[in-house]
Amino acid sequence: MITINLLPSEYRKAERTPLVVFLPLIAGLVCVLSAGAVAGYVRFSWLAEVRTEREGLDQTYNEKKPRLAYHDNLLKEESEYQKQAETIKGIASSRILMTKRLDELCNLIAEGDAGQHGGFVIWLKDLNVKPAREQRGRGKQKGPKSGGEISFKGFALADEAPLQEMNKFHQAIKNSEMFRDGYIGMTDPKGSVQVFGDDLTPSKGWSLEMAMQLKDPAERLKEIAEERNLQAKREAKMKGNRR
Repeated sequence: MITINLLPSEYRKAERTPLVVFLPLIAGLVCVLSAGAVAGYVRFSWLAEVRTEREGLDQTYNEKKPRLAYHDNLLKEESEYQKQAETIKGIASSRILMTKRLDELCNLIAEGDAGQHGGFVIWLKDLNVKPAREQRGRGKQKGPKSGGEISFKGFALADEAPLQEMNKFHQAIKNSEMFRDGYIGMTDPKGSVQVFGDDLTPSKGWSLEMAMQLKDPAERLKEIAEERNLQAKREAKMKGNRR
């Protein structure tokens, strides 16, 4: 049935918004307001907490800043000391302990060549040590770098065959471990027989005049490293063969 309202608009009854439209609008408005409230709470509450935490961290950093600077200075000093220590090690490894070399020579004279000869009667009247220099070979070929030179003059004393005594001494030096590890080479001996008129024994001696070139310490370190590498390879090969 169709109804028609003929009253003027100001006298007509107001139409209410349907509930199916009104309720969703109210729910949406409540959601928007709640989201705004939550956002405001999160922003202002959490922001305050973050600011408080940051202020605490800044205060802690300012308190520790001098100690951090001191720590950085200590690290710099440690780095400098490490560089100095490496430099000292390098200098120490490139030095030749002349006292050790002289002790080895004296021990060889006194004790002989590993039991084959029970010591030598050697009188050293002149002993010189020269600093390191480069040894040049013949022609344009450069020889191995020298770590210095030990030279001496004296006599190989013996009542009989002093020349033979000198030859034994010279050969004992060349065959010694001391010479193999520490020296590049040695000059051939030269001299002549000397007869002493002081009524002491031995009454004869062969004059010695010899010079020995020392190995450069850096080159010797390389040789030791190479020897160790070769030994390690041999041991590894032997283990592999056993398996």
